[in-house]
Amino acid sequence: MYDETLNIIWKANSLKASVALLTLEKYVNGTMIQWNRIQEDEIALPGPGPGVDQTLMQTLFLDIHFYFICYEKAQNLLERLAGTDGDPKLYNLWKIHKPKFKPFNDARNHLEHIDERMKKKYLSDFGNIKNGTFSFGGECFDISASGLKILTDAYEQVVGILRSRPKNYSTSSKSG
Repeated sequence: MYDETLNIIWKANSLKASVALLTLEKYVNGTMIQWNRIQEDEIALPGPGPGVDQTLMQTLFLDIHFYFICYEKAQNLLERLAGTDGDPKLYNLWKIHKPKFKPFNDARNHLEHIDERMKKKYLSDFGNIKNGTFSFGGECFDISASGLKILTDAYEQVVGILRSRPKNYSTSSKSG
């Protein structure tokens, strides 16, 4: 879990950027919490087939759904931070990561609009998990540690950019 923002929040370039940073950290942490829950759920499952605990299967499915919700919210907040702070380094970081985040957004979109996915195209694969991959409608989405690392690396880069600013960054950058 990250607990970085209180040390660097004053280096953000505006109140909006500060709030985006605080909220970004919450959703990065939320994504990590959900990822850990998914790991625990998977360990508890004996495997597919008759006799599988349906409550646990439902918990796993919903934990995956909320993982993608937190992931997307975190990347939206990174975009907001980059836009409200105005630092070209943050904007470039966002630009680099935006295509990496797209599959997580797509997965969230499938699950968020699951009622619209009740079509032949999707029904044969209405949410499956295997070897760190969640599949839906024939599309595969990374829920392994490497998928989570995309987001945590981006957050750590944000923290690095803000930490590298001089002590008086926010007041000196506004005076121009």
